[in-house]
Amino acid sequence: MENFPHTYYVYGISLHSGIPLSLPVRGYGGLAEIDLRMAPASFFSDAIAGVSLEQASGSWYQIGRLADGSSYMRWEHVGEFLISGDGRRMSCRQFDRATCESFEVYMLGQALSYALVGQAFEPIHATVVVVNGEAVVFLGDSGFGKSTLAASFISAGYQLLTDDLLILRETHGRLFAYPGPPRIKLFPRTARRFLGTAADGIPMNRDTQKLILPLDRRRSCSLPVSVKAIFALASPREVFRRQPVRLKPLSPREAFLELVKNTFNYRITDGARLQRQFTEASRLVRLMPIRKLSIPRNFSELPSAREAILAELKPQQLEALAWLFQVMGEEAVMLNLKTELYLGLDAMGTRMWLLLTESPSIQLAYDSLLEEYDVEPARLERELNEFIDKLLEQSLIELGPGELSTSGMPR
Repeated sequence: MENFPHTYYVYGISLHSGIPLSLPVRGYGGLAEIDLRMAPASFFSDAIAGVSLEQASGSWYQIGRLADGSSYMRWEHVGEFLISGDGRRMSCRQFDRATCESFEVYMLGQALSYALVGQAFEPIHATVVVVNGEAVVFLGDSGFGKSTLAASFISAGYQLLTDDLLILRETHGRLFAYPGPPRIKLFPRTARRFLGTAADGIPMNRDTQKLILPLDRRRSCSLPVSVKAIFALASPREVFRRQPVRLKPLSPREAFLELVKNTFNYRITDGARLQRQFTEASRLVRLMPIRKLSIPRNFSELPSAREAILAELKPQQLEALAWLFQVMGEEAVMLNLKTELYLGLDAMGTRMWLLLTESPSIQLAYDSLLEEYDVEPARLERELNEFIDKLLEQSLIELGPGELSTSGMPR
């Protein structure tokens, strides 16, 4: 049995390595195990003998699928990798002209994604920051501004959880995001603007100015974190330079398409994988609503985007206006005493109203409803928001900063 002197923890997995890596040696690795070893050039040339290698348009790496289900990939001037079909073993070779930092980025990104898919995980193309102990997820393709937005959060004192590759897992009804390598990839101008330096960065490869920037423990989080919100970044082509920052809830269908579109590994397309990918996306949509975030391509707009996101994360509170509320069995009627508009409530609506008026925030009312009713979290959030919107339209409530109060109102 091969001996691996190092064990690291990344994306919730235990990585047993024959070489030292810039990864945490403490953390959570209970999701899976992967063995990583170095191999000579002859090992790879023998493995891919007679294998047809492909290179997708616009891509600068070659891939090949072997008869035993293994996957081979090669980045010019960086390195080559062979991933076993079950995702439990990775063999790698760093090319002479590659830096260790560049080699690790490709090994722990695209190459590792083949191992993750082989072990039935669905890696997502996303960058995640930690706000008040909870994960805020930014979905988006390369060039959409995920890392730049995360850098804006880091500059404001928040931590990075992962940059580019994300693993999400549900545990006891809660969605958890798992930490990636403690580094972020930024262009020099962005690094200087938000991190104060680009001097410590190493180029990703010889054909780009993008830098790999290590993050210390103050700026990165190495533990799994429950997910608070997911935002899908709009394509730069969809956003006008002078338009304001916009947030829009996505329908379940739109959210599903965003998740499928932002898979990290789109090269493995066998039937079993596609079915698992669609099932996972459907499950995530039921667990967590997704909002579309449109940000103009301008550094000066990033503080506004950050504040809009933070405001979206804060628990909103309701202030009731002058109204009459009459319970009739399990149902109720509400009457605005000023406008004389009224609203009939069914049993669910009545319970929603009672919890909203008794709770200090909408979030706590939502949590109570989730405990009482057998309903998917995303559906409950959608129905509660629709109920609140109806109350606002009828001028029966208004959103405000104070505690939810009904003192002095007739019941």
